[in-house]
Amino acid sequence: MKTETKEISHLLVKGNYYYIYDFVHIDGRRERIYGKTEEETRRKVAELEQKKMEYWNSIDFKSKKLAEMIDYYVQFHRGDIHGKKLQAILSLKKTHFEKSEINRLVNELTLEEVQKFYDSIQRNCTPAKIKQVHQLLENVFAFAMEHGTVMLFDYHEIDTQKKETSEGRYILTPSELEKLKKVCEDSLDEDIMKSRRGILLYIFGIRSGIPVAMGAKIQNTDFDLENGIVRISKSKNEYHLPKECVDWLKKCDKDGELYITGKNSNGRYRGLAPDKTEWYVFSNTDLECLPVMTQVHQLNYFLERAELPYSTTFKTIRKAFIVKELLNGVSVEDVCQRYCLWYKGQAQKILEEYQIQHPESEEQIRQIIEEYHKSHPVAARKLGKKRGKASETTE
Repeated sequence: MKTETKEISHLLVKGNYYYIYDFVHIDGRRERIYGKTEEETRRKVAELEQKKMEYWNSIDFKSKKLAEMIDYYVQFHRGDIHGKKLQAILSLKKTHFEKSEINRLVNELTLEEVQKFYDSIQRNCTPAKIKQVHQLLENVFAFAMEHGTVMLFDYHEIDTQKKETSEGRYILTPSELEKLKKVCEDSLDEDIMKSRRGILLYIFGIRSGIPVAMGAKIQNTDFDLENGIVRISKSKNEYHLPKECVDWLKKCDKDGELYITGKNSNGRYRGLAPDKTEWYVFSNTDLECLPVMTQVHQLNYFLERAELPYSTTFKTIRKAFIVKELLNGVSVEDVCQRYCLWYKGQAQKILEEYQIQHPESEEQIRQIIEEYHKSHPVAARKLGKKRGKASETTE
């Protein structure tokens, strides 16, 4: 295996000394240049560099769009940047730039347009991802200017700081929750991920409102599908599943996607030992609980595919499910009883948090809260006193 060298070096080959240099061609192909003298090697390298420079000088960078400029930047730096980093750059180009509004002629972009692009990704990207995007843009703009492109603005003026918001972790709307579920189901059809049980776990969490981390620990004996109940956590609280979720679980069990009853049309699922009576339903191939990091990584993957905020978490998916049930007319009492909310005020807090993030739902949320207060005047008075004390403390 050849050892890459950045400068001309001396190498002994079969009793003879050669001066060598590792040259990277335009297409990324590597070639080791040999010469009996250092001057001979330098001359060969200079000829290749001249051809390479002629190629780059023949390109009209002024007529290139941003995505094309990123491709040229990657091509120009092959050999200088690690292959994995180049692949990460191409991935960023595909996910953030190819279909963006700033994918047009680089010499026509304005500071306002680029800043608007940054503001648009604030909601859906982590600070680390924004930093990667900014680093890439900064390098690409510098590359374009080195090759004769005149920019209309100074790219150092771009504000890349993630805006602080009061919304905290994001609660999905019912339509966004449905969109996330569809993306998970499409991933099953495409078979693009190794852990099908992991995908089924997310679909179960969206359909039931049970957090993914908690659902991963559910065993077959915890389910009572005939009564639509699953017992969760060490306390074995009875969690009532929606009929839609129960039907889906029965279908998965019948098709062998999930092992709940432990039996299929032939009497038993393949892979289960005859003496095995308990197992994790959403398990890996060894019937073991899915690792936490696998669950987190898959969540980020699904959010990216669905183009949903990265500030969505397992807990806020549960909150989104509860909000959906309340907006569909289920009473606060029933929601608390069915889905293991510890006190009725918790449902109201979730609604108020949702209302802050989605002001368009204010009227509907207000009606639900008012109906709850009419039927529970004592709870309303207690909540009013707590808020009064809180406001006095603030003042």
